Amino acid sequence: MQQDIEYPEEVFEPELKQLLQKMLHKNPSKRICSFEEIKKSAWLKDVDWAKISSKNTKPPLNLDLYANYIHK
Repeated sequence: MQQDIEYPEEVFEPELKQLLQKMLHKNPSKRICSFEEIKKSAWLKDVDWAKISSKNTKPPLNLDLYANYIHK
């Protein structure tokens, strides 16, 4: 990967940008890739993983927002 990835502020909250940068780091040895590490991110701090695991809650984000942005 030669170019830096752009994260438009109107779509990506700072915490999400930070998570994505860690997951997509150019150096594979510096990437976070375990689900446990991802769950600890600031962007997902309010997610109740027990409820999700028991399928007793709604998803933590609205994918329609992102789909609308991508298809502009």
